[in-house]
Amino acid sequence: MNSENFKKEVYRISYALFMVSEQIKRVSVAKKIAEYAVFLLEDVYNNDLDKALKDNEFLSSLVYFSSDTGLLDYEDREVLIEELISLKEVIEREKKENRGAREFLKKDLSSPLPIFLGKREGEENVFFKEGILDGSELLEKDKVLISSELGNSEIRKDSSEIRNLEKASDGTLKRREDILNRIKQSGICFLKDLSVFFPNCSERTLRYDLEWLSKQKKVEKIGSSGPGTFYRAKIE
Repeated sequence: MNSENFKKEVYRISYALFMVSEQIKRVSVAKKIAEYAVFLLEDVYNNDLDKALKDNEFLSSLVYFSSDTGLLDYEDREVLIEELISLKEVIEREKKENRGAREFLKKDLSSPLPIFLGKREGEENVFFKEGILDGSELLEKDKVLISSELGNSEIRKDSSEIRNLEKASDGTLKRREDILNRIKQSGICFLKDLSVFFPNCSERTLRYDLEWLSKQKKVEKIGSSGPGTFYRAKIE
């Protein structure tokens, strides 16, 4: 299940729980079900899947409790429990996939990467040095060179790609316009959502497009970093 369908599934079940809570006469129980239905939705959008599993389990207990105390019909209970069990399996699969992706990235980034250090004084040609990205194996002088030459320790390749994207072709401008329209239609968009609608674009390219749209004051970035960060269109 892709990211968009996963979120839609969670939204559907959270909405169903919220609506069922409106039918429960005991205010304290109804309030808890509605509250944790929203928490479950929030957990998934923040990519906190451990918390989502705990909230899912608590919601199951609330549903059983409501049924046992006569606040919820048996048929409604069976439908909701079946949905929550199914959702638990989906969350666990998503969690496993995320863990696999993190392990892959960790392994990939643990190998030395070439970092452009620029020209040293008295040397005619630039050179490359093998070093870890966190700078732990670089000399202090090298760190200064990285900072002055690249700014914020960015790799030269990334800087070059940003400059190329600034000189936008007609195709690039069209893609950015499509991204903006998609954000306007959805209200908010995560990077993973855009990856579904633009499968031929890398996440790096989409990030540059979003950065460009942000600089043009067409979209607003909510959140500093991480999977919880999303974008929304600015009101003109």
